Parts: sequence; C-alpha cells; structure tokens
Amino acid sequence: MKRLWIPLIATLMSLVALGHMPYGYYILLRVFLCVVCVYYLLQTRPELSSGHRVALGGLAVLYNPVLPVHLASKPLWSLVNLGTVAYLWVLAREYPRKKDGTA
Repeated sequence: MKRLWIPLIATLMSLVALGHMPYGYYILLRVFLCVVCVYYLLQTRPELSSGHRVALGGLAVLYNPVLPVHLASKPLWSLVNLGTVAYLWVLAREYPRKKDGTA
C-alpha cells in the first residue's frame, strides 16, 4: 500500500493555509511538515538517493519549530509549502510501502 495519505493531508493543510488563518495554524503546519520530512527520511533511508536525503533534511530544518526560519512573506511561504507538497507526492509514488509493512 502506498503512503498516499501523508501527502494528501499535507496538501489539504497547505491549501487551507492559503487562506487567512490564525498564527497557531501555521505553527501546526510547520510541525506537521517537519515531522513528515523526518518520517520519510527515516522510513525510506536505505532506498533514498543522497539528493533526496539532502532535500528532506533541508526541508526538515526549514520547517523545524524549535529554531524557526522566517521567510519574509506569506506568498513565499505558500510557494514553499506547495513545492514541499508536490515533492512529498513524488516521494510517495517513488517509494511505496512494501507488502510486509516496512518502508
């Protein structure tokens, strides 16, 4: 079974974030996307190319809630969020879950 529910939730959350939401929602989105990037990094590690590892690590740093990166504007964050979601869809399609339940 493919892990399509992860990019689906990320897509929905990112689309909601395009509207006017309270600041807490954007923090929740940041935490969720950071956790998702770390999840993909750890669960598919043996299969990932070094480029994917670097990209996921960079996204995890970008979205980390402990030392937040502040991009100057909401439109820029929206583009980054949507780009991240597109990348998660690519990963979900490239690295499906194996039948034995392992990544």
